[in-house]
Amino acid sequence: MLYALEKLKPLAFLSLVAVGHASTDKGTQVVLQIDRMMCASCTSRVKKTIESHTGTSDVSVRLEDHRASFSCAKIKDAKCDLDKIVKSLRKIGFPPKVVSK
Repeated sequence: MLYALEKLKPLAFLSLVAVGHASTDKGTQVVLQIDRMMCASCTSRVKKTIESHTGTSDVSVRLEDHRASFSCAKIKDAKCDLDKIVKSLRKIGFPPKVVSK
């Protein structure tokens, strides 16, 4: 874990910390069904893609039931855009279905 943090640029690390700290309101819990995930590498790609979007937190991706869940913030500066997340997942080959939001 420390090795991975060393590779981050200082500004990138600060922005990650700031996003995590700013999300005092957890927002809406979103659950996606993602049927094409077949391995741990797939779940890792899906998780990183979701985490790369502003306003997402508490991302969990489970291979066992092919689901991803995360909190979508409602804070003005960190508002989560579910449509963009869905498009990003489709782009990397994992078209999701929104189960709940």
